[in-house]
Amino acid sequence: MRSARLLVVDYDAGTKVPGAGASSGPWSAVIDALPAALRARIAGRAQLLRSQGRYIPSMVRFAVAACLTDGLVPVVLGGDHSLSYSTAWAVRETVGEIDVVHADAHHDSYRVPYLSNYSFAYHASVDFGHTWHGVGWRHEPEHQRPLRLCEEISGPSWLTFDFDYYDPAIFPEVRFPVGGDGGTIEDLAATLGKMRGPILGVDLLEWLPGPDAACRDMATATVALTLEAALR
Repeated sequence: MRSARLLVVDYDAGTKVPGAGASSGPWSAVIDALPAALRARIAGRAQLLRSQGRYIPSMVRFAVAACLTDGLVPVVLGGDHSLSYSTAWAVRETVGEIDVVHADAHHDSYRVPYLSNYSFAYHASVDFGHTWHGVGWRHEPEHQRPLRLCEEISGPSWLTFDFDYYDPAIFPEVRFPVGGDGGTIEDLAATLGKMRGPILGVDLLEWLPGPDAACRDMATATVALTLEAALR
């Protein structure tokens, strides 16, 4: 039976303001609200604070690699989407090239020389050779992708998920909301159902926790859904 290890991150590469990343406190509340059966399959939890600054991407890379080496499912919670470059790097080093499902309102693949939360997908796919599957992209018409994964993936895969994938009418607590019809948790479940092979790990990023209890409940449901899929 597979187990997961959680990595809770308070990080935002785009600002130097302390505490500007997603707070770890709300994530702790989400984890504590998970069903007991799922919590029993969590083999530890690490927390990376904003004060650790520029070292966090490397820490994420090595922590994810250690999980994969130990046969655990790494689950990264919080932080900005540039951290998915670190997870893609760790997977390439420990497993090799896999399929990455990128659920997001943005394609995050601008061809610029610097790494950011808007260019990480371009750099990760070029540098590490993973096959990239966009889901829910909608902020630029020429890059639009369906809300659900169309093809089945039979080999090992990874889910990198930005909470602005969700329709802003039901999940407004994100850094860069995009209007129009976004995804729902049912769309995410359908995508996970298409990932037939082992899901090696998950990034759930870019939640900006606020006072909306409905968003807290949806964040909990998202973690539970993805954990169940990755641990099946």
